[in-house]
Amino acid sequence: MDDPSSWQSVHVVGDRVEIRSAAQTPASASTVAKVLEADSDGLFHIGSNCWVWSELDDRNSSQTAEQLRQMRRTAYPVTGPERWCVTFADYGWRMVLLGVLPEIVHDWDDDLFSDFYTAQYTEAISSYTLTADSAAEAYVAARRHFGAERAGIDPAATVMPLAFPFHEINSIA
Repeated sequence: MDDPSSWQSVHVVGDRVEIRSAAQTPASASTVAKVLEADSDGLFHIGSNCWVWSELDDRNSSQTAEQLRQMRRTAYPVTGPERWCVTFADYGWRMVLLGVLPEIVHDWDDDLFSDFYTAQYTEAISSYTLTADSAAEAYVAARRHFGAERAGIDPAATVMPLAFPFHEINSIA
């Protein structure tokens, strides 16, 4: 974790926002590092040229990710040696890989398949199923397909996930 003396805080003072650095000692006052005025829409651009932002993704410890880890350690019925399931978090214009595993047999009577599908669906986790020679080739093919499918989406746009669990694609790795 960063040194607390380097932390910054946001304070609303009247019609402006102050970004303050932490006090160096308990007795000293914090220092105003930057003052932000509202734009024409009344919005403050906190972080613009001031902070580095990162996207918070709590799905990496999700039920889906845990099931992927468990499935790697166990034998489960697969559709074939060249069939793959590329599972990812779908951000509309960007995919975050959670795992690539041999495709599970699509049998709704099987608790494993049903639970895995339900976990992905309820957590808005997407997956592509495809044929490829290896897990790496399956990921490359899914990435290529995803990139082509989302090429026209603005990174700042808010979109609904367009791929759902076990979405079939034709792959040419």
